[in-house]
Amino acid sequence: MKTDKLYYTDSMLSTFTATVLSCTPAEKGGFIVVLDKTAFFPEGGGQECDTGVLTSVDPSGTEKEAHVLHVSEDKDGVISHLCDSELEAGSTITGKLDFEKRFSNMQHHSGEHIMSGLIKTLFDKDNVGFHLSGGSAVFDIAGTFTDEELALLESKANEAVTRNLEIVTRIVTKEELKDIPCRSKFYDSYEDAASENDSDQTDTNASPASGNRSDINGLSNEKSSENLSGLPTERSARNLLQLPDEIRIVSIGDVDSCACCAPHVRSTGQIGLIKIMNAEHFRGGTRFTIVCGRAALEAMCKLRNDELEIMHLLSAKQGETPAAVKRLADSLTSAKQSLYSKDEQIALMLMQHARTTGSRVLFCSDIDQNTARKCVNELIADGSDPARNSCNEPSGDSANPVFFFIGTDESGYRFIIGGGSDARETLAGLKKTLDIKGGGSNLMVNGTTSASREEIEAAVERINAETNDHQRKDSVPEKPDNIITNSNRTQFRQNVRVILASASPRRKELLAKLGVPFEVIVSDTDENIECPDPCSLVRELALLKARDVFEKVSGCSSERPSSGIANGAENVSSLLVIGADTVVDLGGTVLGKPKDKADAERMLRGLSGIAHQVHTGIAVIVRDASGTVTEFSDTETSTVHVDTLTDEEISSYIATGEPFDKAGSYAIQGAFAPYISSIEGDYYNIVGLPIHKLYGIIKPHIS
Repeated sequence: MKTDKLYYTDSMLSTFTATVLSCTPAEKGGFIVVLDKTAFFPEGGGQECDTGVLTSVDPSGTEKEAHVLHVSEDKDGVISHLCDSELEAGSTITGKLDFEKRFSNMQHHSGEHIMSGLIKTLFDKDNVGFHLSGGSAVFDIAGTFTDEELALLESKANEAVTRNLEIVTRIVTKEELKDIPCRSKFYDSYEDAASENDSDQTDTNASPASGNRSDINGLSNEKSSENLSGLPTERSARNLLQLPDEIRIVSIGDVDSCACCAPHVRSTGQIGLIKIMNAEHFRGGTRFTIVCGRAALEAMCKLRNDELEIMHLLSAKQGETPAAVKRLADSLTSAKQSLYSKDEQIALMLMQHARTTGSRVLFCSDIDQNTARKCVNELIADGSDPARNSCNEPSGDSANPVFFFIGTDESGYRFIIGGGSDARETLAGLKKTLDIKGGGSNLMVNGTTSASREEIEAAVERINAETNDHQRKDSVPEKPDNIITNSNRTQFRQNVRVILASASPRRKELLAKLGVPFEVIVSDTDENIECPDPCSLVRELALLKARDVFEKVSGCSSERPSSGIANGAENVSSLLVIGADTVVDLGGTVLGKPKDKADAERMLRGLSGIAHQVHTGIAVIVRDASGTVTEFSDTETSTVHVDTLTDEEISSYIATGEPFDKAGSYAIQGAFAPYISSIEGDYYNIVGLPIHKLYGIIKPHIS
């Protein structure tokens, strides 16, 4: 037996009495209560269900409450109430709605009807999806809008509110529907709607009786809960046959007429303010987010409070906030440029001091880590060229490592160590007397320490003394450092063994596009390192991977040139190792691979509706036939714009299993592709290997 729907008789009804027809245990906990009549609206038509309380009184006068957690309707028109407590069949109950929630839903639903009706009248664009919950209404329109059009739309919508138009509902037959102007339409995609807008032709393939639609761009179509979706202006006999015998039409004066199953306010004056909070481009159309009534007032109050806080922070007068924010942004840009210039100047001063004094230990309270790394490489190069060392230090000292410590005794130090016989051995030596965390390869290590400068200098002096003493005892002549700068790049004229130091199938596929024969040897270097920013992180990890594989293959460190014959590659006299690492950067926070489903969901929600960056670090280590080693490293950054994702879209994507081995929990080349609205930069960089930049580096060495 169909449930009597009291919300159709009186949408403002908040309490009612009814008889419990049945009460059965629910499959996942709770109880399913069916009443002979109800004022609780079930979930449907893009609108969330009502909640509240059902109260019964036993013969002794004792009240028993059952909280209504969810309400749904089956195909036979029976409405079920999921409750947290059992109620006796045959008993009389008093139902009480959470009417504040119901009234807010009605305000937003009626407000959306006004907006959609005006959009159709003013711009001839159609609503193709709708969802209402959490104090806002979200709907999709097949078409885009200028700022001027949005301002006109909002003004006209609020004008309809002030006219206090009566909102009328009526039931019509399929035959009567032929002669009633009705906005309602039904599309399978934005493309269908856009096609009809362009050609002004009827969508004769629409299927209005397809049940409760929730697959239209992630939103529910508001006209579909009871097969009440609308039809194109010229209704075909096929479409009419698919409709039920009776259709509920909601009319708002001369503003809108639309099929709808949900309750509405009685007049437009009850809606209150209608405010567009967002109108973003979405899959070729526009996704609107609006708030109405008290929710609109609260949103405006929050915006005003935020503006007052900004005015206070920037010492700006009312109306001058945008100009003050622009001044601050310009100042920040200028400061960053000055800071970069300052770091470069500091680096030059430190290197000059090191070259003058022969010191290979540098301290600086604050400098960019990439700039510090350049200093280390420059000073390592100095050690291989006595002409560049102004103090003409003896050759034994040039084999000592270069140390760069960044910080203070109070804040602690970050460090970079390069050169020497083996940077990892140097790090192990420091760990004997200092509290240090770090890692890397034989070429370079980095990390952090809480030791004081005095303690650090004493430890470094001890290590250098041990190194020099060992060299004197063994009488081993010093070999020149083979790290050289990019400007001294050697052109290979012989066969080159190319190795990709990555297990990533995607990088393997991309490198294959270059048409260069290569092999894969996976690095097992420790990737748990600390870096000041995502770009530095990927660059350093790429270097660590390339150096690790280079050492494995060559059988010695880069300071001990070999013939290049390794692992049975007798005809290969040159070696080229490629390392890479990619991270997703969300506002400075690095998103790696998700730990589990919850972690993937957290990441995807963070990426939803905003732009983020993808950084890939690439490193190439080249050894020519003479044994000279050249090291290159760089980063590539691309910006990715992601659509606003619904809960269903996130769940569906996670269910594919694709996110779990991807940085940021998505693959742009996979099932996530439909949610990418645009990118800026190199597409292949986002996949995992910027092949254009990589080709520019290795091109001179693979011919």
